[in-house]
Amino acid sequence: MPVLADFRVKIGNPDLQNLWLGCKVTLIDKDGRRWSPTSIVSLKTADNVQTCISAIFSGAKSGDVLNLRETFLVPKEATKSIRPAIGVASERPHFLLFQLEKD
Repeated sequence: MPVLADFRVKIGNPDLQNLWLGCKVTLIDKDGRRWSPTSIVSLKTADNVQTCISAIFSGAKSGDVLNLRETFLVPKEATKSIRPAIGVASERPHFLLFQLEKD
């Protein structure tokens, strides 16, 4: 089933072509399975929504807020335990991993 990961990012250092090189958003489930964004599913988005990669070349300036969206196709049973992770080459091996909300 399609899953959308939406982020709002406030730009600090605008050198995205160097700092965001290798920008990648993934989904990870409780079993450690990972999914990468897909272009198979095409959902209509607002004009001001970008992907992680397209944001690199957006010309964003310090203080700008970017709306990012990545689209994934994952098995339905995985949707209960998936969480997004974001990594960029300048920060590897570290990355940002989000926790699931507690019910």
